[in-house]
Amino acid sequence: MAELCSELGATMGRPSWLPVPEFALTTLLGDGASVVLDGQRVLPSRATAQGFAFKHASVGAALRDLYR
Repeated sequence: MAELCSELGATMGRPSWLPVPEFALTTLLGDGASVVLDGQRVLPSRATAQGFAFKHASVGAALRDLYR
């Protein structure tokens, strides 16, 4: 999440340093807040093993393409 927020802020030319309090996320998302607070490291190993080629190599490149 930190990488995504940082890249999104950079792409949009806006700061991304304001943290959201844990209690606010827990109140809004309940048990789902752990995904945002703890994060997940998901790798596309199965897709790439089968030859899938991503259009963008990084989150930043994908966001720049979407934002322009």
